[in-house]
Amino acid sequence: DLNGVKTNEAYRAILKDIDRLKNEKNQLEEDILQLMDDLDSFNKEVKKREGILKSFEAEKNTVIGSLNAKINAAEQERQEKQRERDEFAKTIGEDSLQRYNYIRSAKKGSALVLLEGETCGGCRMRVPPHVITQVAKGGEIVVCEVCSRILYTDKKTETADNAKA
Repeated sequence: DLNGVKTNEAYRAILKDIDRLKNEKNQLEEDILQLMDDLDSFNKEVKKREGILKSFEAEKNTVIGSLNAKINAAEQERQEKQRERDEFAKTIGEDSLQRYNYIRSAKKGSALVLLEGETCGGCRMRVPPHVITQVAKGGEIVVCEVCSRILYTDKKTETADNAKA
């Protein structure tokens, strides 16, 4: 209370304290306003980033859906090819099928290779002429003497090569 002050010095000291407290109050109000502005900016940035995140999630879900569809299609194709293989295997003699399966497992899936001119398509080694003749005749399983893979010829290519000669 300013009425209870007896000296001018005390009165000035109280006024000085009042001014200082008013300045501190004003500074605190300004700080609060700045913090509120910063909070608004932060909230706007958060909403913007949430939108970006949602678009990334939507894109991710689209990609995942596409990949799952491709996986399902590939699995269906694999099953169809397996059915075709099983049906074809029924037309082959049991001994030939066992021999093929043995070579396939030993060569990690590559049991049949194309005879490319005079070269084995598996090991890239030159094949003797009598083996080339046996493969061209057909009717029996002929294997490469080096890599033991089953050799075959592409009749279309062979016919085209003979027509050129």
